[in-house]
Amino acid sequence: MIFKTFIASSLLAASFTISAPTPANAQACGYYIILGCFKNANKAFERLNYIGGPGAGGGAGSNVLDTNQYPNFRNGWYCVGDGPYGSKQQAQSIAWSEMIPDAYVKNAC
Repeated sequence: MIFKTFIASSLLAASFTISAPTPANAQACGYYIILGCFKNANKAFERLNYIGGPGAGGGAGSNVLDTNQYPNFRNGWYCVGDGPYGSKQQAQSIAWSEMIPDAYVKNAC
């Protein structure tokens, strides 16, 4: 009986596939605090998890951005960004530089 339960559980588990997270679609224009950009989406999600996961940040929340969706970004990258914020000054007021020393602010549109 235990063996049959194990086989049934194994078959059920095998029928589910786990896929990698997908980057956020363009959310909105505005200013983003860029916390790292990568050619590989998995590397971007590793950075996102390092900083505290989706939504971490100064109120706007962090996410992985597909740069193909934002006109002021170079295509082909995945950036971890906290935003959007309404102004450059508002984005600069969020203290990410202690955790990510090379963080910078960029207008997405």
